[in-house]
Amino acid sequence: MGISASQARLLSITARLTSNEYESQQVSNSKMRLAIQSQEASREYLAALNTTQYMYTSFDAHGDAQNTALTANVLYQYSDMKNQYLLSNPAGQVLLLSDDARKYRESANLDAFLEKYGVTKVFKSKSLEENYNKLNGEHFTAVYNQWEELVNQARLKNDYSGNYTTEKINVTVDEYGKEIVETEYPKESYGPCSSDEAYKFESHGAYIDYRRAELAYKNAYAKTLETNKYGEYISATPGIVDEAIYNAYISAQQKLWDCSTYQTWLNAQAMAAAGGVDSELGQAITEYYEILSEFTTEAEDLGCTTLEQTYTYSDEDKAKWYTNLWYRLNGESSVKNEMTQNNVAELDHNLASSSDWIQDCLKQGIITIEAASNENVDNVIQNEIESLQDTLHVKLNGIKWESKVHTSCQDITQQDNETAVARAEADYERKNREISAKDLKYQNKIKLLDTEHTTLEKEYESVKSALDKNVGRSFKTFNS
Repeated sequence: MGISASQARLLSITARLTSNEYESQQVSNSKMRLAIQSQEASREYLAALNTTQYMYTSFDAHGDAQNTALTANVLYQYSDMKNQYLLSNPAGQVLLLSDDARKYRESANLDAFLEKYGVTKVFKSKSLEENYNKLNGEHFTAVYNQWEELVNQARLKNDYSGNYTTEKINVTVDEYGKEIVETEYPKESYGPCSSDEAYKFESHGAYIDYRRAELAYKNAYAKTLETNKYGEYISATPGIVDEAIYNAYISAQQKLWDCSTYQTWLNAQAMAAAGGVDSELGQAITEYYEILSEFTTEAEDLGCTTLEQTYTYSDEDKAKWYTNLWYRLNGESSVKNEMTQNNVAELDHNLASSSDWIQDCLKQGIITIEAASNENVDNVIQNEIESLQDTLHVKLNGIKWESKVHTSCQDITQQDNETAVARAEADYERKNREISAKDLKYQNKIKLLDTEHTTLEKEYESVKSALDKNVGRSFKTFNS
């Protein structure tokens, strides 16, 4: 081999040795990274062994305990063997499942809300049920709302004006037993004033007008019974008073009755605004109160002292559960309060089914658990028949919702998260298998590189030795 060829071969071997050493260093670095990955996998596995999961304990029909991963869906699902909870956000809004939120939005009152869950009222008689349904039906609900608005307008009106008598009279009886007016004061008028002031003026005037009309009626009646010296009636119709005097007397009686209390006075003003009792609205209002009177009278005849005694529920426990929910959403009224619409925030269905979400939120205090309780289970909603003068709407009593720390709820517990542990264990084993396979691959690669490195070093020494001999022989020839 020539000197030039030997030098080229030597340079080639040197380059390969350098490349071999660099590749060996890279493989060694990769093995070090595998060691770090192995440590990370071990850390994640140990962390998973220390994780816990919130569980909800409920009982089946046989009284056997059942543990389920806690989610909003599990918490809200009805069961007569469960405590009742709900979730609320920092704004105080109830985080409601979408189906419950829809049912609440679509319900005009508590009855409609319960019916959406399959709970209905069973009345003591068919007639009670018919009258109840009439009063709470769409037609009479609209009639009552119109009537209530008219009464409210009469109460808030602040420009009553007119001329009403404020005369003061002293009524005395003469020797024949006849009442006479001894003293009168001239009429006074009042300008624009409030309903309270107008009621005082008018009620006093109604009393004066009634006494005058009554006196005129009694005197006219007495005259119809006067006789001549033969004992014969002078009047052609004894006991029959002139129609104008009689009608004035009856009208004064009605006016006095309309002013018997502030509320009846307001009702009279409202009826006048409705067009009177003969108007379409006036007749509907009258019919409404007639049906209401029929209902309350029959209820009392059946021995019922409260509205709740007139019926039972098709499912008492379920009715109590969703009545509690209605109370939390709407307040104490059995009729929808439109001002409470912002009390509800709809919960995304993915979050509702996530155990991780509810657990993280409870730990961080992002949401709060509220628990329902009935102070008097037998008196959740009791409304006396006598108090139902205008409507069968009721107020819910004996219900309360209290915020609770989730750790104080006995049916919410913590236990090892077996699912997370199993998942972490499988992940750990998979990563170890991958690391072991890569490590074996790198180990074999290092062996090959070491073998190649040894071979290259021997070849390098051989070529270098041959090159040195060639150089020596060349110098000898040149010198000779």
